[in-house]
Amino acid sequence: MDEVRNQLKSQNFATVSPTAFGEVGGRVFPDNPSIADVNDLIEIVKGWRAVHLPSLGSPIGRSSTLTSQNGDGTILSPSNAQVFNVKMLAFENGDVQPTTFVCQIVNPATGQSIPVLLNPDPSAPANSLIVPAGETLTVNVDLILDSNVALFVAITNGDPASNNIVSYHYLTSQ
Repeated sequence: MDEVRNQLKSQNFATVSPTAFGEVGGRVFPDNPSIADVNDLIEIVKGWRAVHLPSLGSPIGRSSTLTSQNGDGTILSPSNAQVFNVKMLAFENGDVQPTTFVCQIVNPATGQSIPVLLNPDPSAPANSLIVPAGETLTVNVDLILDSNVALFVAITNGDPASNNIVSYHYLTSQ
């Protein structure tokens, strides 16, 4: 068995890191043993591509979920290596007056944020949504979140305790 195959035989894709492949090699100029190692790496990469590349970014079966939150705050925050694809947000106003919702993608480490387009009406502010009293509005979005960012919803006008936000999202393969 070649050196590369021997070192990789106990690895699996859940635990291996890309830097591990760089540490396995070592030879810069191909000699007879290293040519076999390079050919093994080429076969491994081709095999990985054949299995994973066609589904890269595709939904992971049975991973879709609805996440509900009462009031404002962080509604979604992926952890570890998770990648969420957020498709819909529903804003429910249980208050007796109209409520204004603002949605942002936030980097918790730096505090930087960008607004999420909630209102396609050009006469209204794009990143805020006004929901009449006692109604629910659903907004179609296409957001990709990973563990570096979170989805934050703020209620800028109205009683946060009287409002509910629901997201529909699923995990994607990577």
